[in-house]
Amino acid sequence: MFMDTPAILTFNYPLLPSSPQSDKVCNTTVSSAIWEAHFQYVFNDIPFVSNRIAAIAVSHIRRLELEEFLRRAT
Repeated sequence: MFMDTPAILTFNYPLLPSSPQSDKVCNTTVSSAIWEAHFQYVFNDIPFVSNRIAAIAVSHIRRLELEEFLRRAT
């Protein structure tokens, strides 16, 4: 089932849960991942499956985490 969270798809949240923006960023990232997977299905015929959406969302969150790390380092 899509709403189940298999252990293989879990990850530590890169943004602190106490951060007021963490929920907004995670929701926006998941929405973005769903749309990206949708467009890849429509234009590139790549299957629209929950594992792919989760992988895209994790990739986006990791990219944001790296960007935040690099911003703090400078």
